[in-house]
Amino acid sequence: MAREATQTDGKVANPNNYIVVPANYTETAARDAAALLEAVHRVGIPGGTLGLMTHYFWPGGPEELQRNPRWGIPPHSFVRGYTSAASDHFGYVTGAAGLPRGLAEFGGGAHNIFSKQVFKPDIDTNGKAGLSKINEANIAQGYAAGAASRQPPSPFDSYGYGEQPSNKPGAIGDGNGISPVTEAISETNPDEPAPPAWPPGQVAPMRYLSTRLRY
Repeated sequence: MAREATQTDGKVANPNNYIVVPANYTETAARDAAALLEAVHRVGIPGGTLGLMTHYFWPGGPEELQRNPRWGIPPHSFVRGYTSAASDHFGYVTGAAGLPRGLAEFGGGAHNIFSKQVFKPDIDTNGKAGLSKINEANIAQGYAAGAASRQPPSPFDSYGYGEQPSNKPGAIGDGNGISPVTEAISETNPDEPAPPAWPPGQVAPMRYLSTRLRY
């Protein structure tokens, strides 16, 4: 299926599917922040959702990874190395809270435009809603991961083996149940290699690289 022109590929921002985050960052804490945001949204207090998102992610907010001392950052400091993580985290919390991705995109874009006018005229605002292309891609990747975290785990994973055939139950020795022991032994090939371990080992892609940067 062709990718729609309006969709942003997260690989643009993170070709190896990992980002640098503060050493004490955890996805569990991100889901906790999302749970509170979702609860506020469900209550339906006018302005409550946007108000909490602004509190979370406006520069210096508790979920803003580039500035808040919560992440081990000295006061009044800014860590450029966490820029991708900040956008990814913004998207993740939004997706895990079950909110539209546009809230993160337009919120981040508003901050970008504000910063461009007040602080840094060279800020890139050529992405969606005033974001940079990298911001846009990181938010998209984080949002996809956050939305996926809301889905229940699969009840069965075939680990790539597919559904295995099974014989119809029957009486012993009739060919549909348990074969005679002598028949089973005669069909054994001592040179046949052992079957792979079940389940086979899986190499999961790394999502976060936690570190403490030099400030």
